[in-house]
Amino acid sequence: MLLLLLLLHLAVMQLKMMILASSSTVGHTFDAANEKLLQIIRAVLEVLFEHLLELQLIARSLQLLLY
Repeated sequence: MLLLLLLLHLAVMQLKMMILASSSTVGHTFDAANEKLLQIIRAVLEVLFEHLLELQLIARSLQLLLY
């Protein structure tokens, strides 16, 4: 579990560096990179949550079919 958290932290840091490197504007700060990173994380979490709800509906349907 600790290794997974470390890998996730490294991935976030790498993504932050990629956002900074891809910026062509002068004065692009870590705050802007953090904001962009938060937008990406929010979008990913929204998609994951939608899929989780779909999986929950499928599981309930299967449960009803089995009983």
